[in-house]
Amino acid sequence: MLEFIKIINSDYAGVLSLLSSLIMVVVTIIYVGHTKRQANYAKESAELVAKQMKIDKQPCIVPYVTDSCGSAWDTTDYTRMQLGFTIKLRNVGDSPAINVYTLADIELQFSEDSAGNKKLLPASLLPGFTQALSAEEETDINIHFETSEVKALICELRKASEKTGNASEQIPAIIIIPVLNLLFVCFLKT
Repeated sequence: MLEFIKIINSDYAGVLSLLSSLIMVVVTIIYVGHTKRQANYAKESAELVAKQMKIDKQPCIVPYVTDSCGSAWDTTDYTRMQLGFTIKLRNVGDSPAINVYTLADIELQFSEDSAGNKKLLPASLLPGFTQALSAEEETDINIHFETSEVKALICELRKASEKTGNASEQIPAIIIIPVLNLLFVCFLKT
């Protein structure tokens, strides 16, 4: 047995060393591949956690109308009419909303534009602006519509009345006619 080991040691030592080195290289390559795959999984997992945390920490602005008012001034040549809304903005998210711009349109139900879509009447003022709205904070903005938009609303009421029939023939004293939707768009920076 000792002689066998001497023969292997003297005659095949180089081959055995080469073979064991090649086996170690293959095992190392497999190990590196598994380690790289685990590192990629860990990186993807960390990115998903960071993305989820960013999603969870978002502002969420909820608008609701708190008041409305209308007015008309009759001058000798011109009648000026206004319709205004007070809209409360509430940040129900868990991070502040920065540079909040608000736009409003009225969507008419019985009038269409040239493309066949429901007609939109934009508010007369520049967009509302709030510099910052922290989590759970509220603020009021005012929007209003001027004479041309109010005249379009009166025409819309006329169309709605024609579509529902003659109001004097109906028994109820109050008739609710859905004429418009107030569309509200809010842009903000997180």
